[in-house]
Amino acid sequence: MQSNQNTNTNQEGNTSKDYLDINGVEHFMKSLEKYFFAEATVKLDTSKTHSKYHLIIGLNCNFGLTESLFHLNSGNWGGFCKNSTNLEFSGFELAVADLQDKNQVEIIVEETAIHFKDTSIFITKIPNQDITDQLCAILSSVSENFVHFTRGLTEMPYEIFIPVFEETSEENSTISWAKAKIRTSYFSYWGMYFHSEVDQDSLVYDLKNKIIIDGDFFLLNKE
Repeated sequence: MQSNQNTNTNQEGNTSKDYLDINGVEHFMKSLEKYFFAEATVKLDTSKTHSKYHLIIGLNCNFGLTESLFHLNSGNWGGFCKNSTNLEFSGFELAVADLQDKNQVEIIVEETAIHFKDTSIFITKIPNQDITDQLCAILSSVSENFVHFTRGLTEMPYEIFIPVFEETSEENSTISWAKAKIRTSYFSYWGMYFHSEVDQDSLVYDLKNKIIIDGDFFLLNKE
């Protein structure tokens, strides 16, 4: 690896590096930009094992979430999804597979952050599930739940964390999206921040019941 690569810290505090010398990474970023109409960045999470490439993908879109979901449902933005193209594999999956074919080290998408003009969506890998083959379903779920987590289209969260994780201790349980200690799902609970909730660190959106609950709610394992 080149010695002049930049190092920074991502949303969860993991150190990361630009790895532009990964075989095919520039073509991979161009593919992402084509699918998302966005500026793409790809970094490597250096807190993970060195035997695999754990990628942190950033997508910067010059439009709002509402506009993106409109075009998602129209098949223009996110038209790479299986449910809108009837393809066996999505374009995102094919792009990752193409990158994998060009590298001998295993490729894992550890985090994908999609930044819109009005909000940012952070998607983190969870055990036994990959962002690569779940991304289309996640975006479709964002569209399906949009009216509910925006409080009837009255307020947009400025950050959305998918999924929200539960941390447990001897005294209590708290919500966190930094370190998962239990297996979870992309379609159970999402963490959210709203500008109006100045005294609230975070809120949690319950997808099953389509309601927003306090961030200190701790009975997430009572399903």
